[in-house]
Amino acid sequence: MKEIEQFFVGYNLQAGKSFKIQGHINQDEALKLIDKGRRTNNDKQKLIQLFLPLTNSPSADKKLKALEQKLIKNFGGLSIYAQNPASGSWRKKGQLEKDKMMVFEVMVPVFNEKFWKKLKTSLERQFGQKEILIRSLDIGMIK
Repeated sequence: MKEIEQFFVGYNLQAGKSFKIQGHINQDEALKLIDKGRRTNNDKQKLIQLFLPLTNSPSADKKLKALEQKLIKNFGGLSIYAQNPASGSWRKKGQLEKDKMMVFEVMVPVFNEKFWKKLKTSLERQFGQKEILIRSLDIGMIK
């Protein structure tokens, strides 16, 4: 038991976090707490939306397909809105700029900011974009 405790203390210490053992419970009590947590938190999710440039480039299509596979692998599912591309308009130095884009959506139980920031930087580089919008929305599931 001490080795397991030390593992969690050390693991969290490496991540810059503190971890304090609050006590021990038996297997039945642990399973009840896990079940309660699932029931309590199952309807609370984050919706992550990625607004990606829509182009007619075969290399961009390959990048989007790779991203699609990565998100499905990591999160178990993905919605893509690409049939009627979204349009974005904004003013930049007095000029009106427009983009066509597609939206990828993923539902996640926990928002991992480090993962999404790293992905954002990578996508901006891959697609040659100054900025790609990724937003996180709190959502509830209807049961």
